[in-house]
Amino acid sequence: MRRNLRTKLRSHVPGVRYPDLYCWYVLASTLDILFTYIIIEVYKGWEANQIAAGIFVKYGWPGMIALKYSTVVVVLVVCELVARKHEWLGHRLAMLAVAVGAFPVLWGSVLVWTWARDGGAA
Repeated sequence: MRRNLRTKLRSHVPGVRYPDLYCWYVLASTLDILFTYIIIEVYKGWEANQIAAGIFVKYGWPGMIALKYSTVVVVLVVCELVARKHEWLGHRLAMLAVAVGAFPVLWGSVLVWTWARDGGAA
């Protein structure tokens, strides 16, 4: 029997219910950090999230990265805990996390593309 990537991934991560969705969520979060870096450092923009902006002022990029991945851990743990009681709800929550995590990436890519095309931030 031929096993696909999803089956292989699930077989190597015991106890994790949605590893494929979690991978997408971690990717979206990582791309969010990347686009935030480009917007702040290259185009001299700012962080729109006031909590993240405060952490950035106080702790710099290490603080921003720690904040982002700590929220990732919280979201994944919540998805797993919810799925223990309600499998369908945990799955929908994980899908929602991916969708919400993708929004800043899409918005950041639009900003970077626009600024790159026009030669700088507005």
